[in-house]
Amino acid sequence: MKEKDGDSPGLPVRAAKRPAVSSAAPYLFLAVFIPVAYLLLSDLALSQLGLQMQKIMLFCVGAAVAVGACLLWCGRLEEREAVAILLAIGLIMRVGVMLYTPYTVRQHDIGDIGTGGHIDYIYTLARTLRLPATNNQQFYQPPFYYAVAAVVYRLAMLIRNTKDFAFNAVKLVPCFASCATMLVSVKIFRELKLSATALAIATAIVCLHPAFFYLAASINNDMLAILFLAIAVLYLIRWLKRQSFKNSILLALAIGFGMMTKMSVAIIAPVAAVVFAFVFFRRLKSHTGMELIPKFAAFLGICVPLGLWYPLRNWFLFRQSPGYVLLLSTDQPIYMGGHSIVQRFLSLPFATEMFARGRIFGDPARDYNIFMFLIKSSVLGEWDWSFEKLGTLAGQLVIANMLLIAVSLIAAAYVLIRARDKESRLKKALFALIWLSEMAFYVEFNLSYPFGCSMDFRYIVITVIVGAAFIGMAYDHVMHRHPRLPSAALVAMLCPLLLFTFSSVLFYTVI
Repeated sequence: MKEKDGDSPGLPVRAAKRPAVSSAAPYLFLAVFIPVAYLLLSDLALSQLGLQMQKIMLFCVGAAVAVGACLLWCGRLEEREAVAILLAIGLIMRVGVMLYTPYTVRQHDIGDIGTGGHIDYIYTLARTLRLPATNNQQFYQPPFYYAVAAVVYRLAMLIRNTKDFAFNAVKLVPCFASCATMLVSVKIFRELKLSATALAIATAIVCLHPAFFYLAASINNDMLAILFLAIAVLYLIRWLKRQSFKNSILLALAIGFGMMTKMSVAIIAPVAAVVFAFVFFRRLKSHTGMELIPKFAAFLGICVPLGLWYPLRNWFLFRQSPGYVLLLSTDQPIYMGGHSIVQRFLSLPFATEMFARGRIFGDPARDYNIFMFLIKSSVLGEWDWSFEKLGTLAGQLVIANMLLIAVSLIAAAYVLIRARDKESRLKKALFALIWLSEMAFYVEFNLSYPFGCSMDFRYIVITVIVGAAFIGMAYDHVMHRHPRLPSAALVAMLCPLLLFTFSSVLFYTVI
């Protein structure tokens, strides 16, 4: 195929020639499509354990793949078409999993009305239209997600006055957030100036990663927090390139609303502080550093009140510290403090914790090693009881996930070592800092809060986007350094990705 300007040699996806659509249009489409799909298909999806919905999902995914294959065969697969097809498959999977998963299945701490779980938080806001009068159980969490979910709950009750219908409708919020995260991720990858094929590779990982599937059906604040974190990463990259008031304000809004959704989003704030300090001192050399002071003031004036008003409220009312996490009893089976640091953090017990009989699924009451649990929970969650008779397929997915994780770590090391130009080096250092911050938070959290649930991958999902970006950047580096790389080598490089995406789609259309 004849190469196009702006793309790397030997790549199957061509650079786009047409301008992108309005940046707001895809989000408006999601805001309409997802609720309509719920209204039309929710009853079908929840009947017969979702078997009909899964058939529809497989058919739609197959059709999208067929369209992509035809375009590739005809030499007409451009960047825009490739990304659109991947986004469509990701949308199908997210909406489909959301539809066939009842709000009582594969959830975390949802409880019931009157128990203080996520459902009770949503129901209380929907009924009283007031902030909670207690910080018991999940009521200690910031309210933004629960307020949005309460609005959806009330609207759903107007359509059909049944609590099951309304609580299932609440899944529209995380489903929208999961789908929107795909769009934000594509923007992040484009900021990195990835070639068309590298962009497609990175997009495929985010679109087809199972963590985004099951989080799209979760009745909690995880997925919305991940969306705000992804937006913060996007605008941090843009601020690094151009320190405008617009980028400063949008970054502040993303972090502020993220912290108003879940306090763990604050992990991006120190990263932003490092970027701010670096740019400030660099610009001082050219006597333009003081121009950033008003932008810093605008950032702080927006981010701090948005992010900290609720923790301050809870401190004054309940003496709840800003970093408070609901305390659990050490008598529970999920307490892992009895295992040594070596067992939990400094070993890789694949034989006993991964591939021993009956251990392929994550179990927070049994697994103690955080790396083994990360690998399993990132694609399967922690619900072994809900995946009956799927051990073989689950094993395939976990192995594919291990390969992809290994590729992403190798890619990150390769890119960081090979970075040459100044702008590229800064962006890669930023991604490395984000990954290190997330992992440091995760390890510290597991040290101070040694429970099985603390090991869940849902706390560091943003690393999927970071890893995908490094893989895309590494692909471009390899292709530019070795433009005559044989096709067989390219296929070998993509095999872990192909196995991962195939296993991911197959598993979540047959469970």
